[in-house]
Amino acid sequence: MIVIYNLPKRRGKQRFVGLSNSFFHARFKGEEIKIPIDEIARVILEKRKKLAPLIIGGIITSLGLLSMLLYSSRLEIVGLVAGGILLTYYGWQEYLVLHIEYASNTKLIWFPNSVSLSAIRPLIAMLEYYVSKTKYPFLTALSTESGQRLIHFENQPVSTSSLIFFTFFGARVIDNQEVVVNPALLDAPIEIYGEEKVIGKSRFLINNEAVVGENSSVNLN
Repeated sequence: MIVIYNLPKRRGKQRFVGLSNSFFHARFKGEEIKIPIDEIARVILEKRKKLAPLIIGGIITSLGLLSMLLYSSRLEIVGLVAGGILLTYYGWQEYLVLHIEYASNTKLIWFPNSVSLSAIRPLIAMLEYYVSKTKYPFLTALSTESGQRLIHFENQPVSTSSLIFFTFFGARVIDNQEVVVNPALLDAPIEIYGEEKVIGKSRFLINNEAVVGENSSVNLN
């Protein structure tokens, strides 16, 4: 996995959306989705309401209120109206929906309402870039501490006690050591963390193979 967005666990099970060099991955709501990334033709992230509960809830509420006016306010009818109102409220909420067109197929992925647009948007932007350019955009890795080591030369992922932040290449952040990275070559995934210019974070050093060009300002010690 190159980048991953972790949703809160549910019933002890990991839920996530992620990108690798070969696939778009998603796991939540009891479903595991794996779509070959080279087959994706179009990606749309939008907000939608759930029409079924909205319509059904509206009908139940209307019939319940009519029954209360014409007959009586029995406990069963009051409960029916309350249930209709809750169902209508549930349908009225807006949810993020990812629309993926691939290999003559269409997949709609409804995210839980706990997922915000700013949080998931960086991952979707990377997917959109890949669909357009057939490669991932370069990123900039930023130190969070003065003199922080950023790069390793080992043959396996190397963890670090300090966070490393990532931005899209070209988003300048003052007073930070930085290194340009090709995310497709990273040996450890970036955890998506959308906040202002920062799009992700990691507790793993950058493997030297993923570094792009000259980075003379980086502390290699």
